[in-house]
Amino acid sequence: MRDRHHRIAPWPLFSIVIFVILHLEANAQEFRGLWVDAFGPGFWNQEEVTKLVSDCRKYNFNAVVVQMRRRGDAFYQPHVPNLEPRTVSITNDFDALGELVQQCHTGTPRIEVHAWLVSHFVWSSNGPPPQADHVFNKHPEYLSCDSIGQRWIGNGYYLDPGNPEANFWIRKVAVDVVSHYDVDGLHWDYCRYPQLDSGYNATALARFKKETGTEKTPVPNDPKFSAWRRSQVTMFLKEVNAELYRIKPSLIISAAVFANADDSFQARLADWHSWLKEELIDVAIPMNFTDKNELFKSRTKDALSYQYNRRIYVGQGGYKTSAENTVAQLACARSAGAGGTVFYDYRHTNVGHSDQDRTLAYIRDHFQPTWTNPPRYPWKVRPVETVRNDLKAP
Repeated sequence: MRDRHHRIAPWPLFSIVIFVILHLEANAQEFRGLWVDAFGPGFWNQEEVTKLVSDCRKYNFNAVVVQMRRRGDAFYQPHVPNLEPRTVSITNDFDALGELVQQCHTGTPRIEVHAWLVSHFVWSSNGPPPQADHVFNKHPEYLSCDSIGQRWIGNGYYLDPGNPEANFWIRKVAVDVVSHYDVDGLHWDYCRYPQLDSGYNATALARFKKETGTEKTPVPNDPKFSAWRRSQVTMFLKEVNAELYRIKPSLIISAAVFANADDSFQARLADWHSWLKEELIDVAIPMNFTDKNELFKSRTKDALSYQYNRRIYVGQGGYKTSAENTVAQLACARSAGAGGTVFYDYRHTNVGHSDQDRTLAYIRDHFQPTWTNPPRYPWKVRPVETVRNDLKAP
C-alpha cells in the first residue's frame, strides 16, 4: 500500500534547471511516452479518447502506450483467427484502438500509438472471467503452474511460455492488431514467467524432458530448467516479432522489463539483455519505478550500458513520487543519455491523491516545455509489405 503521507525530498531545483538547459537542444528528437492502463478511465469511450489525445498535445507527450490487452480481453475489435473475447469494460460497439489511431494520427501534431499487450498474464481474480471464450475458460491446459501444481502463481494466472499452443494464442492476438490497425508500435508486457517456481505446465514439462533427456521433474532452481524456460520466452519473442516485422517492417516493437536485470534473468526468466543484443526488439523499457533517486540513477546507468544496436527508453513511475521528483528523475534519464522516457501513468500521476492536471503541467513546464517529434529508427528502411493472412499453428 502506498504511503500517502511520505514526502520525497526532490533533487535541488538548480540541478533540474541545468539538466533541462544543457539537453534541450541535444534532444531534437526524443521519445516522450505516456503509459495509459485499461483498469480505469482513459480510453473507455470517445470522449475519454478525445481528452487523452488533447492532453498529450497539451503536455507535449508525443507517444501513447495504450493497454489494448489487459487480462486476456480485447479493447480492440478482434478478427478471426484471433478468438480473444472483447472486454466487458466498454461497450461492444466502441473500438478504442481504432478511435485512438484516428485521433492521434489525423490531428496536429501527430502522436504515435503503441498498442500495449499483456502477453502471458491473463487473469488476476478468484472467480473465472465472465466470457466463456476467454482463454482461461476455453483452454485451462495452457495455464502455467508451480512445482506442486497450483495454477494461481504470485498475483494471478499466467499462460505458460513453454506451451506452444499458449504462445500461438498470444501470437494471433498480436498479428491481428498489427494487421488491422495502423499502430506505430507494439508494446509487450509480462512477457516472462511469474516467478522461479513456475513453468510446470504439463505440455511444457514433457517438452523439457524430451528435449533435454531428463527423466526426473526438475526443482525450480535447476540451472538446466531455468535456461530452458528462458529460451522459451526468447523464442516466443523471436518468432512472433519476426511475423510482425514481416507484416509491418516499420513497426516499433518494445517490451516493458524489470529494471533490475539480474532479478529479471534469475527469477522471472526473461533475458532482456539478449533480446536487445539479438535485435529481437527495437526498444527495452526498464520499469524504473522507485522514489529513491540514487537507485533510479544506478538502474538507468546500468540499463543504458546494454543498448547494443537498439534502444533503451527509461520507464519512470510517477505514482511513487511527487511531481517535482518525477521531473528530477526524468531529467536524470535524459542526462544519462536515454533517447526517451515513458511516464507511468496517466491515471496515477503522483504519490497520494492523483492531481493529474498539476503533475502533467509540471512535467511539461519543467521537462518538456516544447513539442518534439519522436525519434527515427535507422535500421527500419524496408517498405511496408502486404499483410499476411497465412498464420499457421505450431
